[in-house]
Amino acid sequence: MFELGPVAAGIADARKTLRLERTHEMAMHNLVLAYLDRGALWHAGVVLRRYRKSRPATPQMCRLAWRWRWAMRRRRLRRLVGMR
Repeated sequence: MFELGPVAAGIADARKTLRLERTHEMAMHNLVLAYLDRGALWHAGVVLRRYRKSRPATPQMCRLAWRWRWAMRRRRLRRLVGMR
C-alpha cells in the first residue's frame, strides 16, 4: 500500500470494509470521524445518514450527529463572518 497518513489510510480501510459489508457499524463510525477530522462535512453527512438508517439510535451515533451539526454550524458562521 502507498504511504498514506493515518487518517487517509483509515478512510481507505473503512471504505473497503463498507464495500464488503454495507452496514458495518464500526466502519461507518470511523469513516464519519475521519471525514470530520479532514473537514469533509458533506461526506461525513452522507455516511452519517446511512449509519442512522441502518441502526437504531445509539449514544455513539447521537454524539457523532452532534459533532457533525456543530461542525456545520461553525463552518456557516465562519462564512458569514468572512473567515475561511
